[in-house]
Amino acid sequence: MAKTMVMIIHGKDELRPGLIRACEEAGLEIGPERSSMGSLAWLMQQWHPPIVILGYFLPHAGDGERAAELIEREWPDTLVISCSDISTKFGDISFWTREIDSPLFVATLRAIGELVQASAESS
Repeated sequence: MAKTMVMIIHGKDELRPGLIRACEEAGLEIGPERSSMGSLAWLMQQWHPPIVILGYFLPHAGDGERAAELIEREWPDTLVISCSDISTKFGDISFWTREIDSPLFVATLRAIGELVQASAESS
């Protein structure tokens, strides 16, 4: 069975390795990872990831929200997980980056990946 891909777009370089590690522990395939939304549309068209983890600052406040709105509009089947160190209002699921190494975050990512995979297989 193929792994479910996740694309990580987070503006804090020091946090992306923790996000990658959590996704790998959850059994997800790591797709592209970036620190800004500059090439987001191209990446989405090329990779078609079913899950995107977004930060709020990419690198500016609100860039993550704009990225989430673009994904929702252009790729409505993609699940957006906002992962920021501030409270955010966008995304289907929101985590604080202080929790990225927690077992709860890894378990949540694993469950999300399994649900996305099952949905893709039944389509």
